[in-house]
Amino acid sequence: HLDILALALACDASRVVSFQISEGSAAGGPGLDWLGVNVGWHALTHSYQDHAKEREMMANITRWHLEMYGHWIARLKELGIFENTLVVYANPESTAFVHTGENAPIILAGSLGGHFKTGRHVRYAATADRKVNDLHVTLAQAFGVPVQTFGAPKWNKGVLRELLR
Repeated sequence: HLDILALALACDASRVVSFQISEGSAAGGPGLDWLGVNVGWHALTHSYQDHAKEREMMANITRWHLEMYGHWIARLKELGIFENTLVVYANPESTAFVHTGENAPIILAGSLGGHFKTGRHVRYAATADRKVNDLHVTLAQAFGVPVQTFGAPKWNKGVLRELLR
């Protein structure tokens, strides 16, 4: 599927694509057995931090996601379109992201034609009044959508200027 999405971008059949890797069966099932995951993926997000075996399963899932992310970026580079794209990785199954929106690891790759600074690690302090909403506003504005807020206005503090050139 990732190759098809890359080709859609490369031939300008689409300018925006979205790809979600779902947990498959809520009960675990055969979808993730090959990763050593034999319980429901979402269920792991509620308990993995307290159990070594469940932490290992979450690590296997995250590793696989990041391998797919890396594969897709490599494909975009092969097609010569990477620098004009922005590829966002977010693992919404991390406990922090699902339940609080805080301390969520999010990766932005590509500069969107020079719009974003690249090659850096930016850490935002997790606070009660700063949520991921500002990232959504920043991304929307980068794509030319003139929004000032995303979701509840109380969760918006403004564009994340540190990400921009």
